[in-house]
Amino acid sequence: MRFLHDINHIAQELSNLRKDPVEVFENILKIGDCLDRTSGENFYADVQRILIKNDVELFCFQLPCGGNIYLFDTPSERIYD
Repeated sequence: MRFLHDINHIAQELSNLRKDPVEVFENILKIGDCLDRTSGENFYADVQRILIKNDVELFCFQLPCGGNIYLFDTPSERIYD
């Protein structure tokens, strides 16, 4: 019963934000499916490597299901976001 109460509360809050609860829940399921299919041995990431200067490189990791990780590699340190 607690689970059903929580779902109802979430649906009400989404409606208050003028979001379609069905669409939101469908998107959550799609993302979960994508993460399930691209994890473990099936994980992959597209990597772009850009030389900024002779000794400074930028790496951009594009992850499945969205999101990016940026890494600057310099002789003295690595910085990521």
